[in-house]
Amino acid sequence: MQEKYIYWLMQVPGLGARGLAQLLSVPGGAEAVYRMEEDTLLSLGVSVKTEVKEKIIAHRKEFPIEREYEQFLKKNIQMTWLGNASYPKRLRYIPDPPAVLFFKGQLPPEDKVHVAVVGARECSEYGSYVARELGIQLAAADMVLVSGMARGIDGIGQLSACRNHGLSVGVLGCGVDICYPGQNRDLYHKLTEEGCLLSEYLPGTQPMAKFFPARNRIISGLCDALVVVEAREKSGTFITVDMALEQGKDVYAVPGRLTDPLSKGCNRLIHQGAEVLVSVEDLVERLGEKQHGSLCLKSRDNTCMLPSFLTGQEARVYEALDTNPLHVEAILQKLQYKAAGDENKAEPVGLQDLMWTLLQLCIKGVAKQVGTGSYVKILLGIDKNV
Repeated sequence: MQEKYIYWLMQVPGLGARGLAQLLSVPGGAEAVYRMEEDTLLSLGVSVKTEVKEKIIAHRKEFPIEREYEQFLKKNIQMTWLGNASYPKRLRYIPDPPAVLFFKGQLPPEDKVHVAVVGARECSEYGSYVARELGIQLAAADMVLVSGMARGIDGIGQLSACRNHGLSVGVLGCGVDICYPGQNRDLYHKLTEEGCLLSEYLPGTQPMAKFFPARNRIISGLCDALVVVEAREKSGTFITVDMALEQGKDVYAVPGRLTDPLSKGCNRLIHQGAEVLVSVEDLVERLGEKQHGSLCLKSRDNTCMLPSFLTGQEARVYEALDTNPLHVEAILQKLQYKAAGDENKAEPVGLQDLMWTLLQLCIKGVAKQVGTGSYVKILLGIDKNV
């Protein structure tokens, strides 16, 4: 029963991830370390400092292993480790693979294509739409969406995949028994029940800033391709990108407007040689052909269409909106310009009518006010509730 002894060994003060990996690699693994004579342990030829070996000796005397392991089992958390049959194959050969992984839910099948979707926490409506579409189409193609369950792009993509009956893995920078961020509690429960939550940190470990860069190497390590949806010019997302490139993974970026701060990072990635995400369908098709042959896509007939529940004037205003913020004056100019060239002689919209129509669009959930006098269009995907 290696699990019990690994759980004990991970809690030795000052051991660290590399020391843990060294000790797990000795013949007999963690159980052998637990049962080893003191002199043998102190002279063991591994790169673990003598003072840490002494702590191991003291720890096994003080740590109530049976009681603690029994408490661990009650948490409904599973464990795997390097060398174990259930350990994800994609992680075995990355630089500095996690020695031990804790997970809730079920590890996804190895033969499915894994795609990481990452990006800005404070994303635009356009980025939110792309993340939802990725979740929908990856689910439809029976691919696994990997991300960090963070606010913004990460969580939106994962929740979209879950709501469309797809598999998703959330890699955490804390214990798998802790929901972080708290606002993603719905996603946390969905991943527990229908997907997988994964972490190299002991249950009960609170999130800390220093854990997240290390967490990112697992996200990139699990994927066959990484998609960056939105990122500022100086973004933490680039840590994941660098790790993906180091691991030999394909990197895709969603292009955006030159003037949009959230697109500057993606545009720079494209300039540096990242693949351009032309469409979600193209990505799925390319990955499907590369990994398993052609995969069937869900019908797109009702995606990005004009919402059928809008009145004539609401529809015209909706079409004039953009996924980037537009001020009321700019919207009014677009409507007046279009009305001037309209063969059907549609009635021009005045400012008062426009303000009332924008309010109705916001109430109906197809527009959103994002500042004083500025609005964005909300694009409806296949599942408008995502």
